Amino acid sequence: QGHPLIHIQRIFPDRANQQELFEKVAKPVIDNCLDGYNGTIFAYGQTGSGKTFTMSGGDDWEDRGIIPRVLTDIFEEFSRRNKKYMYELQVSFIEIYN
Repeated sequence: QGHPLIHIQRIFPDRANQQELFEKVAKPVIDNCLDGYNGTIFAYGQTGSGKTFTMSGGDDWEDRGIIPRVLTDIFEEFSRRNKKYMYELQVSFIEIYN
């Protein structure tokens, strides 16, 4: 099981792919959320550094970003878990400029 107080700070090389980012950054947060803890993924950096691409992704399936991968993973987990439970999912994201 994950720990609810995960704090990940990491800089990835430009050769890192979306799946690697998802597995190393988002997956631990999702696992904790599914155990009942709140989670936040925060992308910060200068203009043009790839934050939007990392979070939203590109047009190709392999280029999908953290947001679509998180949603896919959560709904797959819902379908794997016990069917006796009802799940409620609330998601929000914000992009701030300047």
